[in-house]
Amino acid sequence: VEFGWLAAKKAELEKDMVSRMAEASREQYEIEKDITELINIKCHDLKHQFSMLDRQLSERQIAELSESINIYDSIFKTGNKALDIALTRKSLLCEKKGIKLTCVMDGEKLSFLTEEDIFSLFCNILDNAIEAVDGLTVESKRLICLSTMTQGGKIIVHEENYFDHDQQLRDGLPVTTKGDKRYHGFGLKSIKRICERYRGNCTLKLEGGIFEMELVFPMNQ
Repeated sequence: VEFGWLAAKKAELEKDMVSRMAEASREQYEIEKDITELINIKCHDLKHQFSMLDRQLSERQIAELSESINIYDSIFKTGNKALDIALTRKSLLCEKKGIKLTCVMDGEKLSFLTEEDIFSLFCNILDNAIEAVDGLTVESKRLICLSTMTQGGKIIVHEENYFDHDQQLRDGLPVTTKGDKRYHGFGLKSIKRICERYRGNCTLKLEGGIFEMELVFPMNQ
């Protein structure tokens, strides 16, 4: 009876933690959306101003300004605003860490998910991938691939990245390499919960030094 009570208490605490993460993600999405819209407007205005000033600036000044303004062009345009914001936010983090992120995404096919769920889902997917490859020293393995495809009335989201060979799966989830294991793994639990909410499923695979995550959703919803 006592073991049963402890298991139920643990499940309740995990559910509460995932719910809190979802609420925090919703709040963060609203903040990121406002920031992204402001950046778009400012960069758009700067491009017009820059075109009028380029003849009055040195080559070095032109190169520096061009690099700053190019953030506007680097913003993803998948056909889904929430997905664009999540991908842009994480791509900038990848760039800072020297990680290559490749995306082939059709955001319109994911429009049946709420904006908050899309933002939370892909931020969690990429956070886990970034954590996995950030510790790798081989530059060619600091790579994350994310894509979508449709097959048999279903939409499939596929993510893969290299990982440390010593990492293992426990209950279908990668065992965290961080010191405190009590509060980690909730990102993947949040991913699974979102999948279940839309009658989808999440499968994970660790093989040959590559981690793969596949989310499958029925499209008729």
